[in-house]
Amino acid sequence: MSDNKRISIIIVTYHTGDAVFDAINSALLQDAFEIIVVDNGNDDGTRCRLQQMSIDTPNLTYIINNENIGFGAACNKGAKASKGEILVFLNPDAKLEENALFEMEKTAPNQIMGGLIKNHDGIEQRGARRNELTLKNAIFAFMGIKDEFNLDKNPMPNEITPVANISGAFFAIHRSDFKNLKGFDEKFFLHVEDIDICTRFKKAGGDVVFNPNAQAFHIGGTSKALKIRVEYYKFMGFGRFFIKNGNWGEKIGFLFVAPFLFLAMMFRAIISQKRH
Repeated sequence: MSDNKRISIIIVTYHTGDAVFDAINSALLQDAFEIIVVDNGNDDGTRCRLQQMSIDTPNLTYIINNENIGFGAACNKGAKASKGEILVFLNPDAKLEENALFEMEKTAPNQIMGGLIKNHDGIEQRGARRNELTLKNAIFAFMGIKDEFNLDKNPMPNEITPVANISGAFFAIHRSDFKNLKGFDEKFFLHVEDIDICTRFKKAGGDVVFNPNAQAFHIGGTSKALKIRVEYYKFMGFGRFFIKNGNWGEKIGFLFVAPFLFLAMMFRAIISQKRH
C-alpha cells in the first residue's frame, strides 16, 4: 500500500464515458491521498455522476472547464489544484493494477517514471517505453517500415530501467520537478506533449525511467472525439516537437514531409472512422 499522504492522481477526461469511474475507483482502492479529475468535456449524465462522486468522496476534487482546453493545459490545472508530493498522471480509460501506486512512489526526485501500460489481454501496449523521437523513426514507425521508436517488442526488464521517453497515459513526477519544468507545454493540444516534457526534463539534467512493476490496463479509444480531429492534433504535435526540439535537419525535413504526412494521417483517420 502506498503512503497516501504523498500521491496525488490527476485524471483529465473528455467524453470518456463510464471508463473514467473505473480509473477513479482503482485509485481509491489503493488509498491515493487525493484524486483530481479535470473535465474537458463530458455528457450531462457523466458530469452529474462525477459531481455526486466528488460530494461523496472527500479526497476527490472535480474541476469542470467551460471548454476543451487541451490535455496538457488540463493536466497543469489539475497539478496546481493538487497537494501531494508526487504527481501521478493517469488516463481516464486506464485502470491501476494492484500495488501500482506503491511502485510509483519509488519515483525519485529529478526523475520521471513511466509505468507498464497493458491491453485488456495483458499484452504491453505500444508507447509505454520509447527511444528518442527522431524524424526518421517517426516516419518509419508511421509507415510500418521499422519501428525503432517504441520498445514494446524488446524484452521486458525486471527492474526500473532508464529509457528515453515514457507515455503520458501513466507516469509520475515529483511536484517540485514538475513546477521547475513549468508543467506541460500547453501549445501541444493533444499528443506528443509527453515526449516534449521528457525531452525538456533530460535537457535540464533529469532522468526518465520505466518501471515494469507499476502496471495499468489501458482500454484506449473510449473518447468520442472524432478520429480525424485526433489525428490532426497528433500531426500538429509532431510539427511543434520537431520545430521546437529537432536539429536543423529535422526542422527542414519536417517542413518538407509535412504535406505528405498530413494527408496520410487524415486518410488513415477517415478510413478508421468508416470502419467504426
